[in-house]
Order: sequence, then C-alpha cells, then structure tokens
Amino acid sequence: MTFKQLILISSLIISSTLTFAANEQPLALLLTNDTQSLGSDGIFRTEHFQEQLIRQQNTVWVARVIPKGAHNAKEHAKHDEDHKHLDVSAAARLIAKDNKGQLNVRLVEFNDKFIVNVPKAEYDAVGFDGNWNTAYYLIDPATLKKFKATNRTAPKNARWFESQNPQSFIHVLWDEKNQYPLQVESGSLDGRLKRTVKASVQPFPAKTPWSVISKFNVKDYSDFLD
Repeated sequence: MTFKQLILISSLIISSTLTFAANEQPLALLLTNDTQSLGSDGIFRTEHFQEQLIRQQNTVWVARVIPKGAHNAKEHAKHDEDHKHLDVSAAARLIAKDNKGQLNVRLVEFNDKFIVNVPKAEYDAVGFDGNWNTAYYLIDPATLKKFKATNRTAPKNARWFESQNPQSFIHVLWDEKNQYPLQVESGSLDGRLKRTVKASVQPFPAKTPWSVISKFNVKDYSDFLD
C-alpha cells in the first residue's frame, strides 16, 4: 500500500497553514508498510513490505525491497518460457520531469535488464496517479494543506496533521525541514482496517539506480498486454 493510496482514504477538507521549501536536498528513504485488516470471514490478516525511495531534483525512484528467497530464478525462467510478463509490483518505478513539466514514467526490471515506457493512459495500472508532487513528496502538499495541525508530540522540525470523515481517518507526521512524511497512520473508524507507513532516512547512494540502466533494453508497455 503506497502513500498515494493512503491519502485517498480521506476526502475531508480542513484548513491549515504550511510552508514548503523551494529546493530540497537529494533524499533516500526506506518506507516500511504495515497493514492489519479484519475480513468478513473473521480472519485477521497482516501485510508487511518495504520500498526504497530516492529523489533528486527532477527524478524519483521507487523500488520494492525483495527479501532473499522471495524470487526463485528457476521459476522466473520457466514462467518466461510460458508467457512474457511484467510484474508491476516488483518492478521499480522511475518518474522524471522535464523543464516543461512533462512526466516520463518507466518501469525497470533488473532481473531481465529491461525498461518499459509507460503511457499516460496506463499510469493508474502501475500505481501512479499522474501527480508529480505525490511522487516527489509522497503526499501532495496541496492535500496536506487541507489537514488540521494537532498538538500531538512530534520530533524537532516535525508536526502532526490529521483528517477524518465519518468512515476513516488519516494522521501524518510531517518533516517540515526535509519535506516528507515521517509516518502515516490511516484506517477505518470501525477498527477493521489499520495501515501504518514509516519512513527512515538512508545514506544517499554514490550511484543512483537510474545511472546504471543506460544499456538496458527498452520495451513498450503494449508488449505485455494480452
């Protein structure tokens, strides 16, 4: 579950005052996602995964952290023989913005060393809402401005914001200095669903992931449509 999906839980408009830096420093984050849900079948389910996010100027990189043993090379090769496929959840997302504000969205598959150009019509299918600010800040500043600031205890240079409607809630701990959410809590008011996403700063890589893919094969998204 991405930050974008968490934000969509709340549609309540609440006024607040925020400031956003014009030029942020390059940033690398580890995003830890945890979901707890109670199904109509009475089964309590938990989900846990992590993503790496790197942002620098007009480029954002998001990649799922795949634990060892989760991807079997032999099974992958056999599946390739049967049917060409694209694992959207496992592929990294590379989003770039040019000087005119136009976006270029690509999926990067490191196992098979290829890049897929994603047309605008397919953004939603790959988990991107088409909003650059959502990709860069994880939460669109315009959305956060509608949330209510609270007095909940927060670290230095950070502040809690919240929004709630009759069915759901969302709480955001915003790092005002570095411009990203340290933590997002969301869920349903009946207690059947709860999601938490925590962001921790990581060392910025000496080589960015997108700097080492220049020799990868380039494919069209339509190549993977049945």
